[in-house]
Amino acid sequence: MIQAFVHSLVTFLDITALAALIGASLCLLHIARPTGGPADYPQILLERIRRFIVICLSMLVISTIISLFGRGMEMSGFGFAASLPLLPTVVFKSHYGSMWLLRVTGLIGAWVVLMAGKRYIGSRLFGGVLLLAGAAIAFSRSASGHPSDFGDLSPQQFADWLHLLAISAWGGSLMTLAIIFPPSFVTDDNLQQQLVAITAEKFYRVFGPLLTIIVFTGLYNAWFQVGSFQALTTTPYGGLLSAKLLLLLFLAFSYIAPPERGMDETSFVTKFLNRTRLEAVIILALLLCVALLVHQIPARHFQHLKHMQASGGNAGGPMHEDQMHHHAEGPEPDVTLDMKPATIIAGTSAAMTVRIKASDGSPLKGITVMHERILHAVIISKDLNFFAHIHPEDIGPVTSEMITNASFPLLFTFPRPGDYLLGLDFAADDGFYSRTFSLHVAKAPVMGRPMIDLSRKKYFGDYQVSLSFSPESVHSGEDMTLRYVIEKSGKPVTNLEPFLGASMHLAVVSEDLKVFIHAHGSVPGSPHDHHDHMHAAPAPEKFGPEVDSDIVFPQKGVYKIFSQVKHQGKVLLLDFMVNVE
Repeated sequence: MIQAFVHSLVTFLDITALAALIGASLCLLHIARPTGGPADYPQILLERIRRFIVICLSMLVISTIISLFGRGMEMSGFGFAASLPLLPTVVFKSHYGSMWLLRVTGLIGAWVVLMAGKRYIGSRLFGGVLLLAGAAIAFSRSASGHPSDFGDLSPQQFADWLHLLAISAWGGSLMTLAIIFPPSFVTDDNLQQQLVAITAEKFYRVFGPLLTIIVFTGLYNAWFQVGSFQALTTTPYGGLLSAKLLLLLFLAFSYIAPPERGMDETSFVTKFLNRTRLEAVIILALLLCVALLVHQIPARHFQHLKHMQASGGNAGGPMHEDQMHHHAEGPEPDVTLDMKPATIIAGTSAAMTVRIKASDGSPLKGITVMHERILHAVIISKDLNFFAHIHPEDIGPVTSEMITNASFPLLFTFPRPGDYLLGLDFAADDGFYSRTFSLHVAKAPVMGRPMIDLSRKKYFGDYQVSLSFSPESVHSGEDMTLRYVIEKSGKPVTNLEPFLGASMHLAVVSEDLKVFIHAHGSVPGSPHDHHDHMHAAPAPEKFGPEVDSDIVFPQKGVYKIFSQVKHQGKVLLLDFMVNVE
């Protein structure tokens, strides 16, 4: 949970800034309208709102840039510098990119209104346009989060958007009022007291409709993301959602019977401002829960994980070129790969579609999530110098139509010409499957043969990684345990993090690309099946510096072992070679 907090910090700041922007816009549009009271809002309060909006927009710009770089590294599997050339592909050829552009459009619109309409900040039009910009940014977040798994413009996505808008309007208004009305604002000045009192009454009036939207949309999406009351206490996602609900209930009950204005206006105003500051702090805690939920696996996926652990299949055996390996009952499915363009050119984007059919030719039923993704695709170059690990989710949400048709898209830009191996792994209700394809990327010069490096200790940036084998002599057909020891700047790394539901992902390929093994790591001492290197025990939140993996090399020869681990939010790519006798 501590690591999730660290990783969610940027998301928390982003959601908080978004909520504050929407709340401040609502204040300008409706709440902070002194109808029936003083003729105008004091200029000093309007200036405070404007400055508050500037801070919110600045935070949103920073978080928008950071999220793009982070998504680029996640989709490519590269570090910061290496992923920069791929950012245009991420922005212009992925679902996330289209939502990111919508977000940028909303930000630009908000900045233009703020700068051009500074003198009209007290007008309804100013607040209305800012509110529309905030709504566009909120939609881009809902359309790229967990609800997007149900498809574009789905009821779940629309409900999440309304939920985010309502909770932002409520919480953001509280934060705005806490900022613009300092404790010293309430004096014996009757006009100031009257102004705060009118603002309080308008705020209490909008609470009812906002709470109704929050409750109904929250329950609707919670049912799809959690699926059962038991999951609220048995899964991390459910626990966070329960904490969020408790905070929401606490705030809601305090508004069932809001204080009445009455005769003692000074007391009414003082209580309102004190409550506003306290409730603004509670809203921040609630938004923190929202940010943590964004980075948690929805509880509905845990049933798939339990199913896979119970099945205990091994899908990581030797993969020969264009052959299927499966550990399941019944006939194996037929997997085809469509390429657009048919001739792959290095440096240009290639669209791939994986189609999975049952023995009778119909789309395979029961395809399910495996290690947090519906399909894993590993790409390795013939010279063994290039590795990538991609998924359909990198492009956009997996829709019900994709599941029904058993057809999944992949998008990748091959960096150099030559031959590549594409290894696919997926799970269905009856077991686990792997498939390999050989791909040729055109455009000279063609890559050469791999350089053999049998080093057992290597440096990867600031990290020093050693690899040992048990038993020490590596022979084909025998059970082997690989042990990684990871250090950084001379000190053991003891806070490694799970990556895609495992302590480590490994892709093992023979020098001739004819043998492919997709395996996973485990923490030494954790219970696991030595023969099931495809499905290791779930990784703890923090572990290291040692990571093990059990593998059987099917035949003699030189192999390259690519492995991915996660540390401090960054995915590290490690590689070693071994000569199997």
